[in-house]
Amino acid sequence: MKGILIYRGKYGATQQYATWIGAETKLSVKEIHECGEDDFVNNDFFVIGTSVYMGMLGIKEWMKANLDFLTGKKIFLFVVCGTPSGEGEYIRSSVPERIREQCTIWFLPGRLNYKKISWMDKFVLRIGSIFAGNSKEKKRRLYGFDDVKRENISAIVKDIKEFTGKREVAPVL
Repeated sequence: MKGILIYRGKYGATQQYATWIGAETKLSVKEIHECGEDDFVNNDFFVIGTSVYMGMLGIKEWMKANLDFLTGKKIFLFVVCGTPSGEGEYIRSSVPERIREQCTIWFLPGRLNYKKISWMDKFVLRIGSIFAGNSKEKKRRLYGFDDVKRENISAIVKDIKEFTGKREVAPVL
């Protein structure tokens, strides 16, 4: 079984998870813009990572554009987001129906670092904090958070190794 890890992120959390998963599974890791037809033809399965932005998966258009290559192949999809709300909706609105059943999906917690985000994203978060129901969620939106931890990848790494026949699952450090 040959596979590749492809990802798209915005501020670094998805890239961090992709790097860790790639190291644990010994998969080649590429950003979506680095992928070519050979990457699709020469691989039996895909690990795809994406961030969520404005309720949509960042990889939505790429998946649509490469639907013919992805159809019929196993997909391990990890979605990095700041809040768990809307998880099912992210998938329904962003993953083409034709390949949804091929996907095993994980939602991994993200991070929000105000020093790295655009002024427009800061503005949107400030507006969103007004409508956030509880004070914990308001604080997260206003001051940031970092829930990206290596141990968050243990389930996806285990499943990838089981799928590829590499049953020896080393502990994730």
